[in-house]
Amino acid sequence: MELTLGALTVQEGLDRLASLCVIEVVIGGRPSYNQGQTPRDDLRRLFETADVAIPVALPLAPARAATRQTLPQRRKAK
Repeated sequence: MELTLGALTVQEGLDRLASLCVIEVVIGGRPSYNQGQTPRDDLRRLFETADVAIPVALPLAPARAATRQTLPQRRKAK
């Protein structure tokens, strides 16, 4: 049986993609890499339709925070 996605709206596609999960693999007590889980058939088909390869493992990315405002070196005491 072949799964047919039919016409999806952009929001519906994004909602389905939001359900993807990764598992943080810890080796020797330290995070080593993130491993992707096998996606459900509907998500797999969505990736195939978009011609996007599903990665098996993802490198750890350092958390970064962005701001449009330059923060002062010293904060004012309240």
